[in-house]
Amino acid sequence: MSQARTVAVRWALRGKPQGSADDYQIMACDAGAAARSTYAARISDMVRADPSSASEGRVDALPWLLVGPWEAENRVSAAIVYWPDADYRDGVGRPVMFTRYLDVPWPDLAAAGADLAGLYTALATLPADGSRAAQVTLSEPDPAGMLATVEALDPIWLAGVAAALLDGPVRIVPDARRQTAEDRLQVLDAVATLLPYGLRARLSAGTWSAHPGDGLRLAFAAQASEGQQLVRFGEPVGAHRGLAAIEYAYRCSRLLKSIGTQGVVEALWRDRRSYDWADPGQVLRSLEGLDRPFAVHQDMLMGTAKISDVVALLNAPETDLARAEPEVVDRLVREVAGKALGDQVRALDRHWPVPAVREAILQSMLACANPRQTVSLWRTADAYGESVSVLCELIDRASVGSLDERHHVAAFLAEMNMFAPGEELRWALLTAPEITALLVLELLPTRAAYARPWLDLLFGDTATERPQWAEAFVAMRAGRPVLTKEQILPDAHGGRWMMLALLAAADAAGTPGTFLTCDNAWSVLLNQLKADDAAVKARFKALALGLSRLDDRPHAALDLLVFAVGGLAGSTPWDGRAYAAVADYYAEINQKLERVLLTDLRERLATGFIDASVGALTRERVTRLTELCRNLTDPEAADAIRRRIAWGAVQDPDILGGCDAATIDEFIRLRPELANVMLLVRLRVAAADDLSMEDFTTCCVEALVRHVPVSQMLDTIRNWPGFASPVEALEFFEWLDAAAVHAIPAWQDDSVALYAVHWLLRGGAGASRAAAFDAWLKDFVQVRRAYLKKLEQVAKESRRARG
Repeated sequence: MSQARTVAVRWALRGKPQGSADDYQIMACDAGAAARSTYAARISDMVRADPSSASEGRVDALPWLLVGPWEAENRVSAAIVYWPDADYRDGVGRPVMFTRYLDVPWPDLAAAGADLAGLYTALATLPADGSRAAQVTLSEPDPAGMLATVEALDPIWLAGVAAALLDGPVRIVPDARRQTAEDRLQVLDAVATLLPYGLRARLSAGTWSAHPGDGLRLAFAAQASEGQQLVRFGEPVGAHRGLAAIEYAYRCSRLLKSIGTQGVVEALWRDRRSYDWADPGQVLRSLEGLDRPFAVHQDMLMGTAKISDVVALLNAPETDLARAEPEVVDRLVREVAGKALGDQVRALDRHWPVPAVREAILQSMLACANPRQTVSLWRTADAYGESVSVLCELIDRASVGSLDERHHVAAFLAEMNMFAPGEELRWALLTAPEITALLVLELLPTRAAYARPWLDLLFGDTATERPQWAEAFVAMRAGRPVLTKEQILPDAHGGRWMMLALLAAADAAGTPGTFLTCDNAWSVLLNQLKADDAAVKARFKALALGLSRLDDRPHAALDLLVFAVGGLAGSTPWDGRAYAAVADYYAEINQKLERVLLTDLRERLATGFIDASVGALTRERVTRLTELCRNLTDPEAADAIRRRIAWGAVQDPDILGGCDAATIDEFIRLRPELANVMLLVRLRVAAADDLSMEDFTTCCVEALVRHVPVSQMLDTIRNWPGFASPVEALEFFEWLDAAAVHAIPAWQDDSVALYAVHWLLRGGAGASRAAAFDAWLKDFVQVRRAYLKKLEQVAKESRRARG
């Protein structure tokens, strides 16, 4: 409790002498005549209306107590307007009111903990004579009496009024029980009690508001003006407008019920920090310390709390989630488990015994697409010795969950840089074949260092019991290329990843040929790849690129598989010898593969679809496809592939960059329009290489001979460096014009030079070049005109001399 303090105050008395015809004046003050004008202005600013009547019993009857901040001086002013005991009248017989005024330094007022009633008492002790110095004693009100007043007035109603002050001015309609200034001061103090004490430095309040523009934040009045909210005793406070006001009313009411009126009042009374009405969010935060978890929870709902705020809360030693409401705890821990990064997750460590923490971590681990973040979440369980049980539960949930969850769990297990062995974890994975297969694919070949402990745990020779499907992995690791149907076709085990995982396991053992020379495994994978499952195809392509070097037969088998899914990649170049070798070794399989591929190819090309087997054409793929065509026994199928390539080259001639001239001529035979396309490619290259004018013009004339439109030819060479020089550009246009007429005797088109000049001026070679050429051309034409004029003059003079 604060100690009573004797404080020196500045004071004044305003009124009129008996019978005076003058305006109100400062009749006495603490500092003599020099301060009178300051006090007069200050009192006029606070008291902006005169009482309408001297009658007692009216709601607007004197005395009025008015309090407000004097921010420029960091002081609090108080004024009491009252009728003097004697009957004072001015010169025209009107009753004269008096105003006692004081102001006190805010730090002294805050240190004493005085309320409005204390200022009212201090005003009553001010001297009315000419004495100068004055002191008043300020003290904190009796806590028990203050609490009793709040309880009697209904704390929930008071909290609503306090929250409404964050929106703007509030006016309270008086009732018959609260007519005196003392009664109203109790209400004003009770409302202020449910706000942080430090806000009193900015609180302007009055026991009566006689003027709409009096500037009072809280006052009694008969009605409210625009921008003010009217409240009545016993009636709910109207809807709050601002988000901070809404939240303040909700949080304060909730705290009054949870920790009690005394706890709320005492906490707010001790809060002497600086506050401002202009920042209602700051006032709202004054409630945070009373129930920090709930406050942060509400800030999250409003979008004002960051993840760092939640982490700071959970790291605070005083935070005990076991005592908070379940919905609050659930939201807080889900926020951290789902959004925290790196070491921020450690905020959950000491709260692990709270059931909501375990559940939030498990859910976030299932949903998290970032494996390293999942590892950070798992460390919380590991710190409490529950790492294996959480892993097993995670695997069990993912097994019956979504495909994304199974992918996330597999990626997380592959990212772990520590290993938790044991039969419990081993059987959790062996009862989840799809997750196990995905784990193997995540580990191999990029995380080979992490892979061996996992593979040894799951498929080691020392293990005595394992499901039938797991025996296939044991065989691949041992280099045994014989698998039974039961081992490679497990029922209801998510088998679409199994064959790829077997291939990866064989490669990890250093012998991927074990899989590729196993007839039934190879054919099952082929059928899976032909099923148009984009995810399986993408995994297979990535795996095929990283396989160890293979000898001819396995590599040729791999090439055929890659070709089947629209990708042409391998660890060594594919050639006809390898194809022949694998065809001899797998005659039936390869014949079936070629038959399927060629039939599919013809059907898709015939209906105009892009062939899925050929796929998107790249320079490397075209090189491989042309090599494949040389080895196909069906000429019609080979021509179909070449026509597909030729069609693609018309759209993108760059794909033929690796082909020799004979191959390109073959494509042109199939698609004659490709000849002009390739000519334009040569022309573009010639422009980029900045050939001599003669060679460059020769390429352009050839284009004209082939009936390439002049516009298309010019657009192709638009980046030729010569266009940067107006002189060189015009010389080129005129040369091209003459070359066209010479090379094409029957040339009927308009002047190529004039068309080209028009094209350049339109910006065909760029805006800057057009502007430069235009400026140069003006000067050129002007000079040429002057020159022609002189020639004409010389001709005239010559004719006169001859005649």
